[in-house]
Amino acid sequence: MKKLALMFGILLVSVMSLFADGEIKDVILSGNTVEHGEYVIVDTEDIYYFMGKEYDVFTVMYDEPAANMKIGVNGKEYIAYNEDFIFFYECSRKGFGVRKVLFNNSEVRDLYDEKEFSKQTILCPKKKIEDLTALGIIAVYVPKLK
Repeated sequence: MKKLALMFGILLVSVMSLFADGEIKDVILSGNTVEHGEYVIVDTEDIYYFMGKEYDVFTVMYDEPAANMKIGVNGKEYIAYNEDFIFFYECSRKGFGVRKVLFNNSEVRDLYDEKEFSKQTILCPKKKIEDLTALGIIAVYVPKLK
């Protein structure tokens, strides 16, 4: 119980320090993962540029800081990234899920199981998934790599 309280306190302090910098707009989503405990998704004013497109950036912070990442959003395209990987998600007629993966770290690449991530595709009746839903799905499933 003390460990959980300490981890929550550390997460709270790190989120509060981000607010003090004026970088963060607000906390938009929080939840729990099996592997990395609680997470918080915050909106930032950052822009991520990839292949000539601009992505609005959200930061995902976990109880385990090594799993932290950012998620770029541009319409129905989502990019989850950190120093080890870049996951490209898309919502299309095939459903919402991982479409392409790039790795900067060979150890993390070895942990990647393509079949496991292809099972994560979620069928959605619309070609547009709500951003909060997509961010939550990504926040829960991507950190299984670490």
